[in-house]
Amino acid sequence: MKSVSPMTRAAFVVSTPNAVVIDGVTFQGSKILFNGDSAGSVSGPLNLTISNSRLILAAIPASGNWNLYLQSNCALTLTNNFFQTTGFNVDNASMLFWEGTYAGTGASNIANITGTTFKGISVASPYNNGNGQSLHQLNLGGVQGTVSNNTFDGSDIGVTLAYACGNLTVASNTFTNMHRAAQDLLNGDYAAGILLFSPQFSGPISITGNTFTSNDSGIRSSSYPGGTWTGSGMTIAGNTFSGNYDLQPHG
Repeated sequence: MKSVSPMTRAAFVVSTPNAVVIDGVTFQGSKILFNGDSAGSVSGPLNLTISNSRLILAAIPASGNWNLYLQSNCALTLTNNFFQTTGFNVDNASMLFWEGTYAGTGASNIANITGTTFKGISVASPYNNGNGQSLHQLNLGGVQGTVSNNTFDGSDIGVTLAYACGNLTVASNTFTNMHRAAQDLLNGDYAAGILLFSPQFSGPISITGNTFTSNDSGIRSSSYPGGTWTGSGMTIAGNTFSGNYDLQPHG
């Protein structure tokens, strides 16, 4: 792990395929990782653990920018952290955007996200119809692994499972206070604890034992653009819903 250059404006610069552990840090800013390109993306191999840390993050206002952007051949472990995100983005970019390449086999593109709180702080903006919802948190595409025992509070969407995700379990999480503006709701565009987006799932998906409280919707789907539920191998069972639309297909 390199020292941080003022030009990167990121907390960490990682330039090794070896395991890197970041433990017990506090960071206030926007970009978490940087690997030398203008978008601040990280393409593998990368094996990163962030644990026991506080990251106080502001949304990046420019389109197509994320606090943490991962691509192929990455492994990410988040354990016992507190992430706070303030504000919104012009195209609803997420805090973590992961464009993985998992396609049903292999030992890469692995997420292990446990025991972490993701807290959204609302700021009204013309980008979100003035309703002030905070950033979408975890946007996982082509990823395998586990998202368990986390709390998602006050965001737009907690977890998106998209494209070729598979061999992935989302279990025993709490999702609360996910909301969008009345104008969005009239258009059928609901905030959600979990969004199933354009599914082309490459292995089993298990959503079990989660708690959804006071959200626009608990779990919702969107098949745009494309996607299919055929052969998805999805299990949704043992979840608790209160004060939200429970399962809401859309698109």
